[in-house]
Amino acid sequence: MPLSLLNSIVGPVMRGPSSSHAAAPFFIGTCCRQLSCGFGEKLYQATIIFDPTGTFAPVYQNQGSDQGFAAGLSGIAMTDKNYRDILPACLAGENFQLTFEVAALEQMTHPNRVDLFLQMKETDGTNRTDHYKAISTGGGMFEIFELNGTPLLICGDTALILVKGDIQHSALPVEGQLILAEKDGYHQIIAPKTSDVELLREWKHHSHLEEIRFCQATQYSAATPLPPLTSTEVVLTLSQEHGDLAKAALWYEANLLEISIDEAKSYFLDRAARMLQSVEEGLSSQNDNQRMKYMPATASKVHQANLPPSLGGELLQTAIAGAIAVMERNAVRGIVAAAPTAGSAGIVPGCLYGLKKVGFSEDELADALAVMALIGTVYGERATFAAECGGCQVETGAAAAMAA
Repeated sequence: MPLSLLNSIVGPVMRGPSSSHAAAPFFIGTCCRQLSCGFGEKLYQATIIFDPTGTFAPVYQNQGSDQGFAAGLSGIAMTDKNYRDILPACLAGENFQLTFEVAALEQMTHPNRVDLFLQMKETDGTNRTDHYKAISTGGGMFEIFELNGTPLLICGDTALILVKGDIQHSALPVEGQLILAEKDGYHQIIAPKTSDVELLREWKHHSHLEEIRFCQATQYSAATPLPPLTSTEVVLTLSQEHGDLAKAALWYEANLLEISIDEAKSYFLDRAARMLQSVEEGLSSQNDNQRMKYMPATASKVHQANLPPSLGGELLQTAIAGAIAVMERNAVRGIVAAAPTAGSAGIVPGCLYGLKKVGFSEDELADALAVMALIGTVYGERATFAAECGGCQVETGAAAAMAA
């Protein structure tokens, strides 16, 4: 499936200093909980295992991986005001017992590998354990590639049904389904209409299938298999077909998410507003009660400084201050939008904030953000946003190119 502009390039909306180490764990935990507890099962024990040679092991506490897994497995929203309180409750066994371990993992094909063992109590009182294998691929994106020894590919980009058994003689109560893969009797089925997934509860009682699981998309559902934007030539051709880069971006995202152009525009307006809000919060005195661990907040000082014109003038100074403000919010677990990662989350909002201060309208800012996302998609399709794979420069370099 091609990358969504909103989900993967100027998103996700998240908390934590690292999209690889905070947002992806949240989404992995969210998907695993839904797949394991879809029909009334109760999660009572979760064990998360990191490989000692991977990147999670040394940073999972400082970068909020533990918070992300705890919140996702608890079923709360990323924006929930109690987000930071879930982890200590789970470690104490209040919601479920959560433990973290560092041990050698099989299939260490990516530095961001993780295993999850979830223990559930079935509605009939029996116990069950599910074993998931997953990786965080950068920018909040992820892959769950195995469940209980069965190969899968779950990325959270669509609502998904997993069925084990013979589905030829059992009519699925879901419209528009598409069977993606069948391995060892496991069928992965895309269900674009997520509300239809609820019908599986009734279907489960009337079928004789070995296993049925389901999960919703972790962000906007991107169910349409459009050709990926793998080069600037493809992007420029799309721009010529639709009038300009912003219109091309809106057309692409609208078709990928199966929504109208107007709805896609409203999503970009909302995302731009979210980014500007994170700048304002970082610049305000309200940030004083959440101090960073290693350095004082400086964004407001940069914003108010009397710098000479030779250093860039009002636009550049405002953009720099805005970028710092977002990163300071990010450091204290404030809500930000990865663009394209948490490590570079300030650059795009800072530039939007600078443009707003020199007179750009909300509509123009949304179009600018759409173009930034379009450019970033080419980067994401051809390379990686994961600092663990390409160094921190892949994050800030991509964001700077998008903003430029």
